[in-house]
Amino acid sequence: MTMVIDPKTGKYKQVRLSAAAESLNLMRHGTNACELSAAAILQTAKASLEAYRHNQAREQYAVHERPAVRPMAFLPKHCRGANAVSEVLRNAIKDRPAGLKSSKRNTALVYADKAKLEAALAMATQ
Repeated sequence: MTMVIDPKTGKYKQVRLSAAAESLNLMRHGTNACELSAAAILQTAKASLEAYRHNQAREQYAVHERPAVRPMAFLPKHCRGANAVSEVLRNAIKDRPAGLKSSKRNTALVYADKAKLEAALAMATQ
């Protein structure tokens, strides 16, 4: 249960949120249930870049033959135009607030710690 202000009455009321929404709210207010390591963020960036390329390539198939869309943890706009994982991470660091505002819990978790993103970028450029 979470307390929110009712816009009509201006008073607090209790609202039941889903587990994902509750976790996302906790993360946005500084309480993290878990943290990802820099290596995990690097692997996630690789997987997101591959998923982005797969999702773009599926356009060449006929509608009834298209493979399934692969989910991505990094935002598509950060993968767009990137040729390497390091470019995805640079884009993510530059535009980190967009990732934090995402409604996807995994995306917000990846963008949560700027130091871990920078550490993953350092690992990618080695």
